Amino acid sequence: MKCPNCSMPFPEGVIKQLYMCPFCLADLKGRRASRISAQGRCTVGSFTDSRDGNVYKTVKIGNQVWLAENFRFNNTDSYGYENNPENDKIYGRLYTWKSAMSCAPDGWHLPEKEEWDELFGFADKHARSLTGVALKSKEMNGSDEFGFCAISAGCRNQHEFFYGNQDNAFFWCATKWGFTSPYAVNLYKHYVHHSIEGLSMHYAFSVRLVKD
Repeated sequence: MKCPNCSMPFPEGVIKQLYMCPFCLADLKGRRASRISAQGRCTVGSFTDSRDGNVYKTVKIGNQVWLAENFRFNNTDSYGYENNPENDKIYGRLYTWKSAMSCAPDGWHLPEKEEWDELFGFADKHARSLTGVALKSKEMNGSDEFGFCAISAGCRNQHEFFYGNQDNAFFWCATKWGFTSPYAVNLYKHYVHHSIEGLSMHYAFSVRLVKD
């Protein structure tokens, strides 16, 4: 099934949950919702981590500057997907929460939940598609309107099992929910929405840093 307004195909398996197109926000009869354009509000740059020479794309979205790709500094308790160093180049590294809290170079930090909320709020106001679509790469069935380019890098659980690299993008927040459950952001390849929930700090997820 395709949107009658923009002709984009709806992601497989999500048609029943849709009341509007996740790409252009038209309803299923093709009537377009109005949004403030994000054009001209995002600035692309780059950052070099002096510790290992890794160069990252950055993007300014609203008043925040984010890494536009997953972090890959080889910190203690961080892992390449399936323990394959070659996957670092594709997915970045996966970090336990404590490792994520200590991996940032000077001038950057792991974002608090409120900083993620600010990003989602900006996307909700300015994107032409739903926030859970606008921040995802096109490979994740997203529209990537801001250059944030979230990818499905999967995770490593507390039993050292890797999964989800074709389905989910998980990102740590610095904010804790309870004693052992920091918040994590989840973007789904096959769903149009996003979530923030408390998960075990022993999982290893992707990291996107935000500039101080």
